[in-house]
Amino acid sequence: MAFFVKYKKSIIGFIFYFFFISLVFLPNSINSKVIVALAIISLLSIDFNALKRSARNNYPILLVFLWLSFSLSYSSDILNGIKEIGGFIIIPISVLIFSQVKLDPKTVYRILYFFVGCMFIAALYSHSVKLADFFINGEASFRSFFNLHYSYMELAKTINLHPTYYAYYLLTAIAILLDFFKNKRNNWAIALAVFLIVYFSFFIVHLSSRIGIVGLYLMLMCFFMSYFFNGGCSRKIKGFLGLGLFHFLIGFFVLNVGTTKYRFQHLFGFSYYDGYTVNDGDHKIRLWSAALKSNKSIFFGNGIGDVGQSLNEQYLLDGLSKPHQESYNSHNQYIEFYVASGAIGVLLLLYCFYFYAKKFYGSGKITIGWYFIAFTSFLCLTECMFNRHHGLVYFCVMLGLFLAIGANDAVSDLKDANNNNIKRKLV
Repeated sequence: MAFFVKYKKSIIGFIFYFFFISLVFLPNSINSKVIVALAIISLLSIDFNALKRSARNNYPILLVFLWLSFSLSYSSDILNGIKEIGGFIIIPISVLIFSQVKLDPKTVYRILYFFVGCMFIAALYSHSVKLADFFINGEASFRSFFNLHYSYMELAKTINLHPTYYAYYLLTAIAILLDFFKNKRNNWAIALAVFLIVYFSFFIVHLSSRIGIVGLYLMLMCFFMSYFFNGGCSRKIKGFLGLGLFHFLIGFFVLNVGTTKYRFQHLFGFSYYDGYTVNDGDHKIRLWSAALKSNKSIFFGNGIGDVGQSLNEQYLLDGLSKPHQESYNSHNQYIEFYVASGAIGVLLLLYCFYFYAKKFYGSGKITIGWYFIAFTSFLCLTECMFNRHHGLVYFCVMLGLFLAIGANDAVSDLKDANNNNIKRKLV
């Protein structure tokens, strides 16, 4: 125990590093064990006052968990409901972990930069695997590298991630790099950050994750407007030049990555030369419409245990054969919550996002955490982000890390304000 107390910070830091290694590169079962290890460490020397403070500071996300748990009481399929609630147990566990694990700002940033490094290795590995396949297959043109065989699902499968979740992680890495760009003065460090932002942006386009690409565009536009156009004349000029280059690059990437271009065309209806027609926009609307109709109680929903069965029954009634056969979720986290826990559940989720976005924006700066909440809530429009381990567990851990930075920023701001008051009094 004495050894643990002495090296507690180093052990916790190592576990967080391994959390991201296991999340990106290893099976979910190993990542779950890392979470269990952090929870055990938190319980070894539990501070109940710190736990109470953490619960008060994170009450919106705990309310989401409690309301979903309450919906179990009116679910018909109790066993499935218990299984679903088991996936959400990470919410109170993460509140416990971050109430007991004290991470200083330098340690948090080291963990975040390590995560960026993991994503760079993952992207390079994915591209290397697909390039190897490209050359083995003896493709005649390099443009073939951007067809369906080497993009979208095939590219994401290299590390067993869905393209949207892969894009989610890369968006977070870009948000971290944007913060790094703002705070560094070393030209080489800035150049490295810009290179990684461009490469990760290209990779998101190559993943053909439409919602991820739109999220990337909105985040970078927000960054340009908040950073470059709020400075002096020189910074504004750089901002206009950077904005022009950004639009050129994003347009060039989207138009030249064949799979991505076609996937955007699929939204509005697209027919191939052989007569095969795709209309993803119409399909999504029909899917969402069926999901909304499957809810039998506007305010309370059907209960978390009955979501899958309710959706499947309505898909069959609405003639959606493939979603019925493959048991699709609603492809919208808000609608999924609506079916599970009604309008009350949706309002609690929206309030949760609002609460944390406001918390991160409270210092008057657009922080990494603010970007994270913004694009998480945006991705929830077309994906059930919290239905998978890679979504909810990642969200809870990242939220804890960004809150740790925010708390330290608030303390720093308070100290600065006090110092300024003292100086004024002395004058």
